[in-house]
Amino acid sequence: MIMTSISSTVGSLAMREFYLVLLVLLGCSYSSVGQVPDETGTSLGSIDGQIGIDLLKALQALEAKLQANEEELERLKKKESYKIAFAASLGSDGTYGPYSMDTNLVYSNVFSNTGNAYNSSTGIFTAPIKGLYHFSFSGINSPPTSMFLLLYKNEKLIISCYTNPSDDRFYTASNSVSLNLEVGDQVYMRLGSDTSVFNNVNSHTTFLGHLLYANLE
Repeated sequence: MIMTSISSTVGSLAMREFYLVLLVLLGCSYSSVGQVPDETGTSLGSIDGQIGIDLLKALQALEAKLQANEEELERLKKKESYKIAFAASLGSDGTYGPYSMDTNLVYSNVFSNTGNAYNSSTGIFTAPIKGLYHFSFSGINSPPTSMFLLLYKNEKLIISCYTNPSDDRFYTASNSVSLNLEVGDQVYMRLGSDTSVFNNVNSHTTFLGHLLYANLE
């Protein structure tokens, strides 16, 4: 819908430029005969002057409309760039971990990646514009090991979720947060040391995020 509006606006701009050139040419033509007398010997200067005023008003009106269309085109382009969202799960079936240290998780099974801000090779989301973003994640432990999932922003731990099973059953956990991000800020997930997480075709372990609104100040 937005791209259709942009195409329509571009077409409208081209048409107005055509009319603008046409009016300028007409103005030049009228100016060239401004001092030619009519059949009664009366100069056409007064008529030409009125035509000039009318042309000037028409040109000013067209210029105003042209400026408005250009501003609308820029607004639509920016609105298109504000569409940022992703959703992914761990790619391979099986157990991840346990590892001897906290380890970055790469969610390579991408369901959607509008705006291409999420990198499925590194598992890192990089904010393309300043604004408020919402992130959520979930996971399931691999019995009998605990699961400890951590969400980071620029190497700083923000939130986490944890399961500590007392038996050989699967337990799930999840968490979410809204974050103010600057351009270039990175958000990603880690698996805590000495814990594990499980995933299969049902995509139990996921990482999602989207832009709530942009901050243009």
